[in-house]
Amino acid sequence: MPDKNGDINTACITGTVAKAADRYAMDVMGLKSLTLMETASSKIAGDYRLFIEEANCRSHGFVLAIDAPSGINTDTGELMGCGIKADVTITFGRNKTGLACGAGQNLAGRVLVEDIGIPDEAYIEAEKHL
Repeated sequence: MPDKNGDINTACITGTVAKAADRYAMDVMGLKSLTLMETASSKIAGDYRLFIEEANCRSHGFVLAIDAPSGINTDTGELMGCGIKADVTITFGRNKTGLACGAGQNLAGRVLVEDIGIPDEAYIEAEKHL
């Protein structure tokens, strides 16, 4: 069971996604929701892989990726075993390199970048440590 902070973070992200969907006039009725807790550095395997492969075979529905499609390394665009084919990806802060190259470019669909209030100075400081 998530702690209070997890519940708050989930509510904040859900609210941000709802606002972004509204802003871009996206019809979210009947939206297929896919949330897989896989890290970008591990290969998709087992039940997660079966689920993604099955979802990709279906031609109906709408797939919205939150931050990045499952199975894509957001730094490199590398396919991590398999990946979900999204119609739209809503990513946060700034666009991710991995959504514009490699398999990520093919799987992300239309990419929408949602501002979440991270100042440019924070990105500049973070890049110094890469």
